[in-house]
Amino acid sequence: MKDKILKTITILLLTAAVCAALCACGSPAAKPLESAAPSGAEAQAGQVQAKPEAPAFVPVPVTGREPLAEKPSPDGKYHIRNAEAMEWIARHPDADFVLDCDVDMQGAAWTPFAFGGTLDGRGHAISGLSVSGTGTETEKTYDGNMKVYDTYFCGMFSVLRGAEISSLELKDAVFECHTGEENVFAGTVAGFIYDSVIRDCRITASGELTTSSKCFGIGGIAGYTGRGSIADCSADVTLVCIDENREEKDEQFMGGAYAAGYANIDGCEIVIDGYDSDHGYVHNGGLVGMYIQYEPADKGSISRNRVSGMITFFEDNKNRRAYCEPYVGEMMSWNLAMDGNRQEFTRNEVFDYSTDLRPAR
Repeated sequence: MKDKILKTITILLLTAAVCAALCACGSPAAKPLESAAPSGAEAQAGQVQAKPEAPAFVPVPVTGREPLAEKPSPDGKYHIRNAEAMEWIARHPDADFVLDCDVDMQGAAWTPFAFGGTLDGRGHAISGLSVSGTGTETEKTYDGNMKVYDTYFCGMFSVLRGAEISSLELKDAVFECHTGEENVFAGTVAGFIYDSVIRDCRITASGELTTSSKCFGIGGIAGYTGRGSIADCSADVTLVCIDENREEKDEQFMGGAYAAGYANIDGCEIVIDGYDSDHGYVHNGGLVGMYIQYEPADKGSISRNRVSGMITFFEDNKNRRAYCEPYVGEMMSWNLAMDGNRQEFTRNEVFDYSTDLRPAR
């Protein structure tokens, strides 16, 4: 019995000694980087060694709860893994961001702001984003008569300038804006885009704009647009636009992709369920409410898109326009290529102006 105990103790001691030796030796890969630099004698002899490469960024396993340092990773980008980290975008609006996992924004407050960096979703979803109200930024917008309006914007971002949003899913997003006489445009991703790209994004959202202003609109992806593009995106949206001013005429815009402007739209699939109650001039389209190149621009493109759904609307106006078409409600600029588009769109005009139009509950 004593011999067996002694043998067991001996084995345990030998195992501990081997482990200690291995830990003390370490791995050749653990040598400091500076040890790879040539000595003075080697350099004089003309021996050249490759400069050691910077270690690649390897994401840690993600649960969505890890506390993260608010600084770029070695790849130069901010990596977002939870709802708290989403706030970094507002604090660093010109930086580059990556989603490392799906992010649940249910119950989190979100205020629109201007953004000029990049946001790469890498196929992940931001779900339950809820936006109420506009950002503080204003931009110039134009109606079909080239009248200029100072305008506020509502969306995940108020304004995109020089930005790129890619490979992102916005799932079950809700954006609402109720204003007085402030001119406003709203869209799921952004209220206004200029020199910006939205590509390979998937959107399911509902939006509502209620206002008494003179110029306003709502779009499934963006509100008002300038130079830029929306490409290879899908959007399934319910949009409501209500004009509360029954006395003065306004300019109103609704589009499944964007409300007004001239950004290119290519390879997108849009499903729209729209409701527009207006006492002024209606401009509705399955893709774009009004296409207008309000500044000198290259030839535009609206190509290879598919549109389905319906816009139900009224235009309470004796001097009627009542624009509502499958692709573009009112075409103000013909410097545009349109080809390869398909549609299953229904224009549904009603003539009872007493009740604002909304989806059936």
